Amino acid sequence: MQKTPIKNTENTSFSQKYYLHKYLVILFATFLLYPGSIYAEGTQNDALNWQISVLPPAETAAEKEALRWTQLMDNSIGIYYFDKNRIFATKDPFGNTDKNFLQVDIKTFFVNEKLLDYFNTTLYADQLEKGEKTAYCVQTLLFNMHGKLYRELKTDVYTDKGRLLAETATKSAWKPIPEHSFAELMWQTLQQVPLGQLKREDETS
Repeated sequence: MQKTPIKNTENTSFSQKYYLHKYLVILFATFLLYPGSIYAEGTQNDALNWQISVLPPAETAAEKEALRWTQLMDNSIGIYYFDKNRIFATKDPFGNTDKNFLQVDIKTFFVNEKLLDYFNTTLYADQLEKGEKTAYCVQTLLFNMHGKLYRELKTDVYTDKGRLLAETATKSAWKPIPEHSFAELMWQTLQQVPLGQLKREDETS
């Protein structure tokens, strides 16, 4: 009599949960850039102002972190910031800075109650420590300025205590930038960056 092999349901369940978790992180990261965003009044002009202002030195790590980010806009999903001092450009064959491909870090503080509830009670429920809540994510995006395309390079999700909850380093395919979206506003803002303020991809400071 032939025996029927016993399936390891525990490993199968873990594998399914892992890939579902990874898929959901990529899905919500893409949703952040979806059309229908409402620009916050007054924030667009602030984002386009590239004059260097004199700021007092930050006294704490939290203040230093806060000074990194410039508010771009807000909508029903969250409040969006970008790191104006760490926008990277590629090099052309002659070693010169090429403005066509620009990389930028985006921080999104979530304000949507339904989305936060889903993160806290379902997606990240097993990873949150006592007293912690999901708070924000940091995305690294690459823009093809001439082609008006973008792709996601990395997405990290953090708690309100600044602890890393999840990271997805899978590079997405190039996608057209949707009209009236957060990605389009970021693309428009990047066009205003003076060449002298760009760091090349081989610079780390």
